[in-house]
Amino acid sequence: MSAEKGILRERLREEPIFAPPSGRVETDRHICQMLEEMPEISRAGCIALYSAVDHEPDMSPLATNLMDKGTARLCFPRRVKGSADGCSYEMAVISNRSELCRACLGIPEPAESCPSVSSENIDAWIVPGMAFDLKGYRLGRGRGIYDRLLAKSPGTRVGVSYSSRVLPHIPHCCHDVRMDRIITEKGIVFSLIDSEDLKYSSSTCHGSYN
Repeated sequence: MSAEKGILRERLREEPIFAPPSGRVETDRHICQMLEEMPEISRAGCIALYSAVDHEPDMSPLATNLMDKGTARLCFPRRVKGSADGCSYEMAVISNRSELCRACLGIPEPAESCPSVSSENIDAWIVPGMAFDLKGYRLGRGRGIYDRLLAKSPGTRVGVSYSSRVLPHIPHCCHDVRMDRIITEKGIVFSLIDSEDLKYSSSTCHGSYN
């Protein structure tokens, strides 16, 4: 299983980053707008975001809008100081984007002064991935960080990607956490949630709405 995932990761790393005709900046803004209007996000009191790298849609416009509204706490992953394997992460709340500092891997994360928050207290997760599939499974970078963070959380899990990174199938095992929804620039392409608010369902989607 890990070998299959490793081969898929290598293949995806070699593929060019998605470049829509409108440009990535506008595409990312569109994704952020759709996320902001989702009921699971608009009603959440604590929302987990991420700092984008490489192929991942940039969530900065969403973070800025949510901070301006002030209706929810925003938290980001932060490596636990002194963790032996470097793969132990926690979530920490920020009050403004200046509290995101470049970490050892070059990915901005909350400063040490930012308070941590338990995964159990996060209402909605916006989750990046190298790829997702049409059953809600995610391919991460292979360190299991999000699987551990999400394992104990009852919050809604929303995978975010470009449509070119939504695949028919991703190898998975019992500890891989499924997303509740997956959203791309084309809309919601997968959902486990019954809702009348599927405003952005993609007409070209091959996923199932249960």
